[in-house]
Amino acid sequence: MTASEYRYMATIAKLSARDGAARMTDVAAELGFARASVYKKFCLLEQQGLIVKRGDKSVVMTAEGEKKFAEQTRLCDVCAEMLAQKTGMSEALLKYDAIAVSGVLSRRCVTALMAKREE
Repeated sequence: MTASEYRYMATIAKLSARDGAARMTDVAAELGFARASVYKKFCLLEQQGLIVKRGDKSVVMTAEGEKKFAEQTRLCDVCAEMLAQKTGMSEALLKYDAIAVSGVLSRRCVTALMAKREE
């Protein structure tokens, strides 16, 4: 999952927790993007099977979307933890960087990082 996709999914998760679903206009406002951009990303996320669009212009995560979002969140946490250890900065400050880093790692690197964390 790319950093951009993760940010969308995090926003959808946040809004869905509050309202039961995430409306396109609310996601656009939250992220500071035009509705047309959000619509395009919603189409992409739907094609990947991560979200389902509803008739009221809202979306909800699919079971697969929730699973992948949870996995990516764990990976972001691992990246933030490792970056904090190496830089001495707080994990909270490094969260944005961790999202960016985790979005470009190969599957092989992700597997190794997650195994290392469990040691």
